[in-house]
Amino acid sequence: MSDTNPTEGASDYTLTASFWETGQALGFPIQFDLVLKHLRQDMRDDWYFDCLQYDDFFKNPDEAKRIVISLLHEWNGMYRGTRSVVRNIPKKGYGERYGLETDFFDRFVYQAICSFLIPFYDRLLSHRVLSYRYNPAPQSPKYLFKNKIDRWFTFEGVTLTFVRSGRYLLVTDLSNFFENISRAQVTSALERAIPEISATGPEKLQIRNAIGTLDRLLEQWTFNGDHGLPQNRDASASLSNILLSFVDWEMARKGYDYYRYVDDIRIVADTELQARRALQDLIRELRNIGLNINASKTEILPPDVSKEKLAIYFPSQDSSTIAINQMWQSRSRRIVTRSVAYIFNILTSCISDGDTQTRQFRFAVNRVAQIVDSGLFDVGDALSTTLLDTLSSSLSEHAVSTDQYCRLISTLDRDGRCLPALEEFLLAEERAIHDWQNYNIWLLLGSRKHRSDKLVELAERKLGKDVRTGEAAAILIWLRCVGETQTIGRCIEQFGELPYQNARYLLIASSVLPSDQLRPLHGHVPTCLIGTGPRAERYINEDGLPFAMRERPDLLNLVDEVNEYD
Repeated sequence: MSDTNPTEGASDYTLTASFWETGQALGFPIQFDLVLKHLRQDMRDDWYFDCLQYDDFFKNPDEAKRIVISLLHEWNGMYRGTRSVVRNIPKKGYGERYGLETDFFDRFVYQAICSFLIPFYDRLLSHRVLSYRYNPAPQSPKYLFKNKIDRWFTFEGVTLTFVRSGRYLLVTDLSNFFENISRAQVTSALERAIPEISATGPEKLQIRNAIGTLDRLLEQWTFNGDHGLPQNRDASASLSNILLSFVDWEMARKGYDYYRYVDDIRIVADTELQARRALQDLIRELRNIGLNINASKTEILPPDVSKEKLAIYFPSQDSSTIAINQMWQSRSRRIVTRSVAYIFNILTSCISDGDTQTRQFRFAVNRVAQIVDSGLFDVGDALSTTLLDTLSSSLSEHAVSTDQYCRLISTLDRDGRCLPALEEFLLAEERAIHDWQNYNIWLLLGSRKHRSDKLVELAERKLGKDVRTGEAAAILIWLRCVGETQTIGRCIEQFGELPYQNARYLLIASSVLPSDQLRPLHGHVPTCLIGTGPRAERYINEDGLPFAMRERPDLLNLVDEVNEYD
């Protein structure tokens, strides 16, 4: 197979909506274009985001269909999926969380399963579950779930009533939640619930087909074939709702005033003793599905709890956050613009206090990005300059927030004042120890064509050491952006060793090389990557770089466009 030849073999009928919507492709209905919208929304804040944001597929769905059909042919009619790649993401403190990175088509099928199953299973969930609830009448079809920010505010608001009612509040979350979820437990929970689903016999057959496909994919992705869902995925969060629904209903049946948002659980109790009993019952129910609470994040709050303690568990209830949210809910240009000063105050305060992993910080970052993208704020403002200086001087202390730092710098730093500091950070290798952090920084430097001889030397050394890392993938794109094509060419010999994202980036980076240098790729490009180079060239930005532009948000939809996770 050659990267320069488009995928062939898919008939015109397999490209039609009816072929997919009647379940002829994977055994369950897929509204292909709608699933792409859901997936694009979910991918906006991927940890290892794609430099093109997969515009080469999102804007060319027929090509995506052809490749899925080719994979089905290659796998003899069964969508098998591919092995995930484990990446490590820094957490607050000194910990790390895993990321299970898969190829685009596995992500698509995972999302298709979720988009198909959720309308059936959401009806079985308790109203006390606030997270990832199906929205049957969204403002835009790209929104599969009810607005998650609103739901989080509801979660905080309803549990905050313990203070004025003179009651106690048990707060806890689950230990290594997604990492400890069992594949067998997930599929078992889905299958056990089928008799309760309101659906016809043929629909239930399609549901079983979707569960079977899901089971095969999870077997490929989980750490040891059984435990660990991909994190930072809408589909994983919605599946976890189904698994935990048995705990939710059992706790409610026992009479507890119980609420849950993903893995955050809160129970309002009349007395401290009742709260302790609730915790005991919760632990025992969780044990039935192989989960447990995080003891270090478990606490019983009395009704006279201090304001400082309350702020830790109810970050969205501070006056600035509430004021900003209300301003944005107004959907008025004048009122939304007034929120800028409040947002910058939150950002500066969080950075100085070392609180860049809080929901409040991410809340503010996402609003800055949206307000700039929508044209409501001049990045030359003094507020912007002051914040950029703060960001440059504090990057090394906030590895866990690098994605947010890079997003702010990309949004606000039009003159490149922060770029030397980013270069200096990478060159000080004893500090730049996080693969994911370096991935973000290399791509940001590439998007600005920031080059130095020292960076070229560092890039060559890193690629020589291991071209399979996440950082190495970003370096390949950086090399193309700064015109260092010889180094790209030397990596082609290692193409067969590369995981999906690295192989995709090498094809994108090498598409500017002369065709004779690409000959070693002929016959070695897997089906899921065929046509990547030529396809990517159609979606480069106005500077000729392989970076997609984020869609400019509509003022009326600003409040919906903010990252729902935060």
